[in-house]
Amino acid sequence: MIALLVGSAWAQQSCIQPMSRIQLGAALGDIDQAFREEDILDARIRLDQLGDRFPCYEEPMDPGLFARYARYVALAWFYKQDDEQSTRWGLSSRWADPDLPWDAVRFPREHPLRQRVTDAPMPPLGGGDEHFVVPRDGAVVVNGQLVAEPRVPADLPVLVQVFDGNRLLVVAFWQDGNVFPADFVAPGAEPLPRPSWWGEPSTPQRVVSRDRQPFPVVPVATGSALLVVSGVSYALAAGAAATMPDLRTSEELTSARTRANALVVVSAAALVGGLGIGVGGVLLSAEGVTIRF
Repeated sequence: MIALLVGSAWAQQSCIQPMSRIQLGAALGDIDQAFREEDILDARIRLDQLGDRFPCYEEPMDPGLFARYARYVALAWFYKQDDEQSTRWGLSSRWADPDLPWDAVRFPREHPLRQRVTDAPMPPLGGGDEHFVVPRDGAVVVNGQLVAEPRVPADLPVLVQVFDGNRLLVVAFWQDGNVFPADFVAPGAEPLPRPSWWGEPSTPQRVVSRDRQPFPVVPVATGSALLVVSGVSYALAAGAAATMPDLRTSEELTSARTRANALVVVSAAALVGGLGIGVGGVLLSAEGVTIRF
């Protein structure tokens, strides 16, 4: 992605799998570790991969997390000795979160990247006499900041997210500068009102079109019955085994051992069957399991 960020506009990227806040934080941690180990190539590869996944982040972007990412990209350009790109990304980070602290050990005040990003003037807000076109009670979030008008700092790389009135992500894309796609703007100044859901702690679960499946009573009941059979069989096997020391003849001992082994087999089979039917019935009813953070 870093190689593509030099262009003036970036095409919208397809999203195959959503990205959670935990996954984003972990990826940023891996990038930080790569820089600490001075493995710049690995850091650049990870930055590219994570940049491609940013449009898959379904929550309104956290400005602090975006600022960290943008600063890492600025650092990658710094190592490539590209002052222009490192400054652009550093300013994008600063615009997202002006209070993002610098590591005083790695970036003392005299560090050239820190000086450049801190001292560079923020570009003026660009944009014309236009307004956003979004769903009712929707919103546009740029670098984690809620924006009411299509006016963002000119010539900076930004992440644009568009949400509907249910706080569900409609589309997200990278953009270079303040020229928004024609599909999302229209002539005339008309600031977007603050959406009613802004500031809520989490996004509601995505609504699906299928009807809710009923609780699988029969599989659960059958599985529970088999688990009871498993427990009883195991108890009988244990009882049969306990009588063996008192037996006198080899025939009695062989019979008791055979009975105990058979009960153990029945217990194991009932246990496996009970778990399989019960858990399988629940999973089939739920049409799979989805884990969200």
